[in-house]
Amino acid sequence: RMVEDYPMWLKLTQSGERLCYFHLPTVGYRIHSKAINNVGDGVLFKPSLRNNFAVRKAIAHPFLPWEMVKSEQYIHWVSGFFQKWGWNKNTQWNSRWYHFAIFYTNPFYYWYALKKRLPANKNNPFYL
Repeated sequence: RMVEDYPMWLKLTQSGERLCYFHLPTVGYRIHSKAINNVGDGVLFKPSLRNNFAVRKAIAHPFLPWEMVKSEQYIHWVSGFFQKWGWNKNTQWNSRWYHFAIFYTNPFYYWYALKKRLPANKNNPFYL
């Protein structure tokens, strides 16, 4: 299932449209209890994290630095592991292990942080 307007946002930004600094809400009709972005208060990660991975893989990943792509793949894998074992409930124990797994054991997170600090990437929009 597609994540609401995510493919449209990617197509607009790919065509050069800027989608930032809006002064008015643009999706007020989605502010209700059954909206996809409101599902998952009792879970570690929302279903949209796993659902929109295929869209990002097809549309965004070809244009992202490799370490960002690998980091997203790693987080997607960890999320799938937690979901498979039923550890997606937002308990203190699960939350600590999940955050430990996606940050501290993610080698691509460290590689990205290192590249972000290099002077050569000072003006690169991916590392701002």
